[in-house]
Amino acid sequence: MDDETSVSLFEGDEGGLEFAQRHALVTLLKQRFISARTHPRDWQVLVEHERVLRSRLNDLFLDLAIDPTREVAWKRQAVSETASRFPTLLHDTAWTREETLVLVHLRDRLRAGLAGGDARVFVDRDDVLEYVAGYRPPHATDEAGDEKRARNAVTSIVKAGLLIPTGSEDRFEVSEAVEPLLPLEAAAGACWRRCRRPTGPSPRSRPRTPTCSRRTASEHRRGRAGRRVRAVREAGRRHPRRRHRAVARLAAPGSSTGAGSAVSPRSRWAATRR
Repeated sequence: MDDETSVSLFEGDEGGLEFAQRHALVTLLKQRFISARTHPRDWQVLVEHERVLRSRLNDLFLDLAIDPTREVAWKRQAVSETASRFPTLLHDTAWTREETLVLVHLRDRLRAGLAGGDARVFVDRDDVLEYVAGYRPPHATDEAGDEKRARNAVTSIVKAGLLIPTGSEDRFEVSEAVEPLLPLEAAAGACWRRCRRPTGPSPRSRPRTPTCSRRTASEHRRGRAGRRVRAVREAGRRHPRRRHRAVARLAAPGSSTGAGSAVSPRSRWAATRR
């Protein structure tokens, strides 16, 4: 290859991409997404050399997804047509409950702002934290831990590039990449199962409903007496000579079947053993 057309950047370089193309490819591999807002140079290279970069990603079993309306591009795992699994370079990590809540709130704010004619949408940290706190169950007592997880979720979304820092520490711009990167079905299912607002008392705080299986103290006493009589009958079948003495003791005044019983369970048991 002639020096004028060579794209070699180091000794022994056999690559066929120019520096700008390689830079855009590395950015695609390292970042969750690139956009015209956050990576203007890489986005321009991607638009001009989409086929080349897509081919390089395909060599790694990756696919390139592009949203031209929002000017966002991201990589995703390629799916085999034969249902077989490809080797993967991606580490699939699910959003946490708090991160999902933050993303849903950002998407709603982004939609409302764009529908209202705003070119850029901003949110405050306190607004996001208040939204997440609104989904705290009534029986949750670890408010400090819940707030810490919510703040960590905001920090994670900032690191992912979906919240763009501004001059203020507690104010961010919402990236338009929130919409294509947050699957509608996954967000809806996650929020319905795990993130829906509590609308009533928790199961532990609800009063128990009386049931027909509850019995009064007198019913319990009658039940115990009945069990003792059945025990005496069973003992009588095994030892007929002791049956009359045991029945006589149970029927005597002050026995367990009469009112004001003063005979202990141990003595009644001993009576059946004589």
